[in-house]
Amino acid sequence: MMSLSTVLLLAIAASSIGAGTASGQSAVAPQEPSSSSELMQEVRALRVALERFTAAGTRAQILLGRLRMQEDRVASIGRQLQEVRARLLEVQRDRTNTASEIKRLTEALDEMPAAERRAMESRIANMKAAVKRAEVRERELQVEDNDLAQTLASEQSRWLEFSARLDELERGLAK
Repeated sequence: MMSLSTVLLLAIAASSIGAGTASGQSAVAPQEPSSSSELMQEVRALRVALERFTAAGTRAQILLGRLRMQEDRVASIGRQLQEVRARLLEVQRDRTNTASEIKRLTEALDEMPAAERRAMESRIANMKAAVKRAEVRERELQVEDNDLAQTLASEQSRWLEFSARLDELERGLAK
């Protein structure tokens, strides 16, 4: 990394070369500053510009770090939401299959002998209880799905906010 004095000397040289070229002088022979106070003013202006640039760079790095953390958070919540939705579909599918099986067995009850019929009625009662438990689990998963979807939308909004702040900082540096 260049030292501050090297940066200042390069900036002064570039400024002098630019001034010499603009006034019709050769770019090879830099113009001498007319006084030490002008030189000090230019050094101060360069120091202020360098401080501003450094502060903007630091802010950009902080925002970039926050943006990356937010991206990770959004991705994590997105994965959680996918997992909940997969479990919800599985519970719904199992509940539907069990309900269909109950219907099929109930229709077949009339044709069964009495001994088998009691065993089948007990099995159907257990299956109905399983359907009720599946309905409760389905409602729980739907609530979790809604909560995660809202959280994801909120976190995506925060990500957009950080991204907009980075864009704003970038536009400020372009000026």
